Amino acid sequence: MTTELALLSQVAHRGREITAPRLRGLLALLAEDLRTGCSTGRLVEGLWPDGMPERPGKAVQVLVSRLRAQLGADLVVSTPTGYRLALDETQVDCSALLLYEAASAERARARDHAGALAQAEAGLALWDGSVGAGAGEDLHDPVVALRADRVRVFRSLVRSRALALARVGRREEATAPLAGLASALPRDEEVLAELLRCEAATAGRAAALTRYDAYRRGLRDELGTDPGPGLRSVYQELLSADVAPVRHGVPHEPNPLLGRDADVAAVAGLLREVRVVTVVGRAAGQDPPRSCGEPCGRATGGPLRHPGRCHRRRRRGR
Repeated sequence: MTTELALLSQVAHRGREITAPRLRGLLALLAEDLRTGCSTGRLVEGLWPDGMPERPGKAVQVLVSRLRAQLGADLVVSTPTGYRLALDETQVDCSALLLYEAASAERARARDHAGALAQAEAGLALWDGSVGAGAGEDLHDPVVALRADRVRVFRSLVRSRALALARVGRREEATAPLAGLASALPRDEEVLAELLRCEAATAGRAAALTRYDAYRRGLRDELGTDPGPGLRSVYQELLSADVAPVRHGVPHEPNPLLGRDADVAAVAGLLREVRVVTVVGRAAGQDPPRSCGEPCGRATGGPLRHPGRCHRRRRRGR
């Protein structure tokens, strides 16, 4: 897309900056709707908010004539009710921003995350999201109002970029923007899900699980509900992440534990759902490592080595 008219980062046409406040305002009002343009009445309201000129229609005509003289006679065309810009949506940055937002969202829905990232970054290249009024501008200025209206689109593109970064595998790069979004949008579970994956990959699973627990507790305390299915799925994914199934230590038991299938299955199921399981008591004649080792082996998908054994003291007969 080639930008002919810029209104976000600056007000300029083909690189030529426009400094006259009312000409800038006229361009901003006309850019609100490139297809239908802007009525004369709307232009008068936007350009003279504090008081209407004696001949409003004539005042607008004079401004349009000045704009045509500076930027070209073909830039502004007349309509039955007012005027419009002779530019399409790809040629005006504030409209192109909307196109990039829609294109990024469409590619994300199609699971083309590289394409979603490219569209989001192209949109963000147009503007840094700042609205700050400069000299001669205030909150009633049409340029400032137009920029304020596009802040939502800018934030949407920031979100799309962060999600796409995570989904194309650039997790270290995605972590900081996702963390910022999670702070600004504390109930956005799609953002939180990707942040958990990124933190697990960069800072470790413990950090990700701690963040999830804090979110779950806060949600339950504030709203009396639990995380949505998508976030719970990521939590289960983190719990069951691949870990080395064999530990250094005493070799695993060569034969299965007999007669305790139901107990072993119950403990193995708990190990897949939570991080810590405490086994209290044991069958007569069994070491605690053996009582825990069998379900651990089933939960991790392979044999387990015990870091040590518990040794019982035997009483000697008198």
